[in-house]
Amino acid sequence: MRLHIVLCRCAANVIKSCARPELFCSTPDAVRCPQGNDTQRLCDFHIFRIRLQSLSRKYVIQPVKICIVTLPLALAALYGCKPMPNEGVPFYLRIDSVLLVTAGDSQGVSSHLISDVWVEANATNLGAYELPAYFPVLEENEVRMVISAGVKQSGQAGVRVVYPFYDTDTFTLQAERTKVYNRVPVFRYKPLARFAFRCEDFTLVNDYTSAMNTTSFFDSAAQAPYPPCGVISVSPTDSNVLASQVFTYSFPTGSEVWLELDHKNNVPFWVGYYAKGNGTVVTNRVLFVNPRNTWNKLYVKLSESINSMNVQGYKEFNLFFEALKPAHNTAGGHVYLDNIKIVYY
Repeated sequence: MRLHIVLCRCAANVIKSCARPELFCSTPDAVRCPQGNDTQRLCDFHIFRIRLQSLSRKYVIQPVKICIVTLPLALAALYGCKPMPNEGVPFYLRIDSVLLVTAGDSQGVSSHLISDVWVEANATNLGAYELPAYFPVLEENEVRMVISAGVKQSGQAGVRVVYPFYDTDTFTLQAERTKVYNRVPVFRYKPLARFAFRCEDFTLVNDYTSAMNTTSFFDSAAQAPYPPCGVISVSPTDSNVLASQVFTYSFPTGSEVWLELDHKNNVPFWVGYYAKGNGTVVTNRVLFVNPRNTWNKLYVKLSESINSMNVQGYKEFNLFFEALKPAHNTAGGHVYLDNIKIVYY
């Protein structure tokens, strides 16, 4: 493959100063440009051919096409040769899985759905990788790695973010080129993370209205990973059944607020909250969840909604879940919920 670069003859000295000037042809076909004053003078420009096959791995030639430009602009646009880090030879990091470690009843069990890792190497951002991940790193010797946990906001595959409440996994490698290193990042909640209430796992108490029941430890339909769990049931004659928390809590204005919950459901349901203040109650439906026959975890961002309510004078909040029976459903169904927590700071 041949690559053509259009350059002013006046920039030839830049090419000569390149560490590999022989990469450039020395017999270009000249095309005469009109002459102007000293500051705006246009140069003869030529087509220099670069055979990419002859390039050493050590160099990156950044192609620039310049058509009838002034000399200062031509010189500014010509980058020449740029050495690659490590002569282009990386080491590799493999991350097949991650762990979450929790502490205390307020944090609950270590249920998580970390889908991605966001990576830095010696303060260079390497981007995000979906798990399991295997990627090159153009560093060597002592390399400080910082791994952040990524989640799908509100379960949306197209909205992947660093979860703000999990601390990073940081470690140092004595890295050698071409070698493969394996890592299982361990994440914990940040010390500043606060919990609006004790994680609702339905083990000791059920802090919801009567529509929320608690399954047995051996419920074959629920098959909860961390039994028991909560369940809202919709009968064949119901159109909807709603269960809400029996207590309220508040957040400082400007807080980062997220809801975490595990769910399995054969009918759809709404996730929402009540905002109380000014002698009134406002109902906010936040997320519509479609049926799912296996357990899943959701990370739902509430920050903007909660802060908007706070500014308007609504200072007390509590969650609700509303199970719905589709019109074509004649048998009813169930919404199973577990490990419900609101995290903020």
